[in-house]
Amino acid sequence: DQFRGSTEGEFFAWLRTILSRNLIDAFRHYRRAKRDEARNVSLEEQIHANFRHSEALLSICASTPSERAVTNEQLLRLPQALDALPEAQRRAIVLHHLQGPKLAETAQALGRSESAVGGLLHRGLKKLHDLLEA
Repeated sequence: DQFRGSTEGEFFAWLRTILSRNLIDAFRHYRRAKRDEARNVSLEEQIHANFRHSEALLSICASTPSERAVTNEQLLRLPQALDALPEAQRRAIVLHHLQGPKLAETAQALGRSESAVGGLLHRGLKKLHDLLEA
């Protein structure tokens, strides 16, 4: 009821902004104790870049209006699905897939081995996929 736009494009842009800010808040929450100003980059810009990339993929993969609607619904459920993951899996996915470091850097940031982080990512993405498909 707070949406003030008039078009579907404005509505999705509004939702992307909300999702982006929620992800930024969650990421900052989990990273507070490990802040390193030298590695400080704009997470919001990275999220928007990921959305632009995902929108391009969506336009290729989902050609009919109903397919695009289903995909958009999944994108809207993404923050809730991320919240449903165990903390370690959520942290690994947010760090690795939103920040984009290599697996070794993700493992170092999380204080775990590469194989442990690989397992977290594998299990987390599988569960995330199952949650979004449900």
